[in-house]
Amino acid sequence: MYRLGPVPVRYHMPMRLFVVTLAFVVLGLAERPARLAPIVEPDYCTYNYAPSFMLDSARRRLHVWYCAGAAPGEVRDRIVYRHAERLGGRWRWSGETVALEVGGAGAWDSRHVCDPDVVRGRFLYRGRIYGYAMLYLGTDAEGSTHNQTGLALATAPQGPWTRYPAPIVRYTSVASGGIIRMEGRWPVYRYWGVGQPSAVSLDRRGRLLLFVSRGEETDGVEMMTVDLSDLDRGPVVSGRRKLSTRGLRPASPGSGDVWLTNIGIAREARTGRVWMLREDIPARDGRFPSFISARVRVARSDWAALQNGQTEWHETAEIGPAETGWPRNHNASFVRDGWGDLRSGATAGVGVSLAESYEAAPSGSDWLWSYRIGLVDIPIRVSGNR
Repeated sequence: MYRLGPVPVRYHMPMRLFVVTLAFVVLGLAERPARLAPIVEPDYCTYNYAPSFMLDSARRRLHVWYCAGAAPGEVRDRIVYRHAERLGGRWRWSGETVALEVGGAGAWDSRHVCDPDVVRGRFLYRGRIYGYAMLYLGTDAEGSTHNQTGLALATAPQGPWTRYPAPIVRYTSVASGGIIRMEGRWPVYRYWGVGQPSAVSLDRRGRLLLFVSRGEETDGVEMMTVDLSDLDRGPVVSGRRKLSTRGLRPASPGSGDVWLTNIGIAREARTGRVWMLREDIPARDGRFPSFISARVRVARSDWAALQNGQTEWHETAEIGPAETGWPRNHNASFVRDGWGDLRSGATAGVGVSLAESYEAAPSGSDWLWSYRIGLVDIPIRVSGNR
């Protein structure tokens, strides 16, 4: 939902039915479109970003969940849904419906919910079996703080979604992480928290490998095994550890620092590879907004090594202004099947959040209303792959 930075990144969009041909860009082509077309065009004073895409087994229906505002001109995140049918070589998108609203008064996620990631499985809760789990970021605070990772369940992609009442990955318990001020009636905490989840199924049942961004007394990306098989007994989180940055490009030339946050994960089950999207450092071109990235980087590793904690990444591509025509590119995720696997052989689809940039901060929130979601294709067979 928001970033590891001083300004929350959100936007919203109540939308009409659109028939849109998805524009795809293959990285490395000499000729690229001037600007990637968004999957749908938001209305004025609305925004959308942070998508989670799922392609069905027949490749005829594409589901997407993403972050959107509650009303035109309002910056309060909720999670919405739509799907597209493949007809005559084009995607016909459904109207937008609400998947998950903010929690009720006093709930841990009563201010914002965002950053959905949806995985199939078999999840028991209150005596009922659910086939879909949505991991998401939620908070009861402002200032991009006190984020935690929650869970909702459904029997079908379109919902309805049943919220699990407590976060499954909680905000830090250290004393220094408490409230430091108020913004209106909402508290602001010292730390960003844990969120921006990405997960893949480990057994096509209830066990997931979950990744979350962490911005607390330590930062980076953490991975853990989460067993959601029997939620009447509660989620079981184990093996929580920091994700390796070995092989990733430093934040700046000559620097030893690696910027690792807000990732998307997918497997390529046929080859035993795992793929990661990560946001680059915030843009340094002197333009506004300066707190989000201009590009998303693509890296691969070995699935077995990832699970064993021996990960070494190999960066293969990037998605930036040259590929999309948009000056800001962030909050990306792979187009995967329900288990977290890529269904394409030579290319993989990526949903990326797009935004404008300005010489100076425009009045009001006009910069925020530029947020849209686009789709690109990236090659997954590159020199050096097995």
